[in-house]
Amino acid sequence: MNHEQYLQDFLSEIDERGYLKHREGKKIEFKKSFSFGSMGRYSRTIAAFANAEGGYLIFGVKNRPRQLVGIDKEKFDNLDPVKITIFLNEHFSPEIKWEMGIIDLDIEGEQKKFGFIYVHSAEQKPIVCKKQTDSGELREGAIYYRYRGQSKEIRYEELNLIIQESINKERRKWMRLLERIAAAGIDNVAILDLTRQDLTFYKGNEKRVILIDKDVVDQLKEKVMFIEEGKFSEKEGEPTLRLVGNVQPIDFDPNKTHPYSYKSMAEEISQQLGITIRQYDVQALVERLELKKSSKYHLEARGIHMFSDRAKHQIVSYLQKQIQDSQNMESFLCGLRKEYFSKIRNR
Repeated sequence: MNHEQYLQDFLSEIDERGYLKHREGKKIEFKKSFSFGSMGRYSRTIAAFANAEGGYLIFGVKNRPRQLVGIDKEKFDNLDPVKITIFLNEHFSPEIKWEMGIIDLDIEGEQKKFGFIYVHSAEQKPIVCKKQTDSGELREGAIYYRYRGQSKEIRYEELNLIIQESINKERRKWMRLLERIAAAGIDNVAILDLTRQDLTFYKGNEKRVILIDKDVVDQLKEKVMFIEEGKFSEKEGEPTLRLVGNVQPIDFDPNKTHPYSYKSMAEEISQQLGITIRQYDVQALVERLELKKSSKYHLEARGIHMFSDRAKHQIVSYLQKQIQDSQNMESFLCGLRKEYFSKIRNR
């Protein structure tokens, strides 16, 4: 979808008083300006959009009356998306898919800028709040949903629909998979695991595993369109991946792509930031940032956990923010460790 063109058309419809004709709705919410201090309020709406049909948070529109006031482009442009992602991942699960941008618009001869955050409807629902904010905008365990013009905790009817759709989707996936396995024959089927980066199959009773280059896996995740139910047609169907030729062995070395253990990660970060980070601090940070969920951050081999430079960057960025915001870093780390050990005990 071309968000810029859609929003330019949407915001161009004004009445004789100069007010925007459109109101807030199920997919639209207006904000006069953006402030990271209000992320709790914004994230409530972001999660609500994700649990419904997706939608736009538009910055630079005063809601009552609906005046197009615009925003400071430089200030919005300098926002760090990583900070927003960290906040969302820290407070919600599963991960929310979103994107942001700026549009220019001529309003009665005056050039104004408007920022937006577009939230995709979540593939895996419901999105649940896992940590409340001190200001009370978010409540732990809450599921937010977008109703017409407002974001609030979900009602039974909508939650039941989400649960039933999730069950049906999972059932359809299993049925399609089993049908394909039955048609191909069990000896002719292999499993491509994008998380572990390997292809597994059986030759007789012997299990065979082929490692796949990380760049290829990333391309599969980002660029290949997987076929949805009812979409495949040899003549008119969606574009799909076709593998032709021989499978060639590759030189895949996890020690190069994921060089850090918990201990070496702690030593590296301590040296980089000039503070004392212990091994179990790293364990707690990995848990909070959910870095084990993606192979671009984490790999496990024979019970040994290894992490990439990307994982180190995520942790360093998070700690740098905490250093700025926290008066007592040791107190913050102590609280983090207590939270982590409490989760471990409850598992």
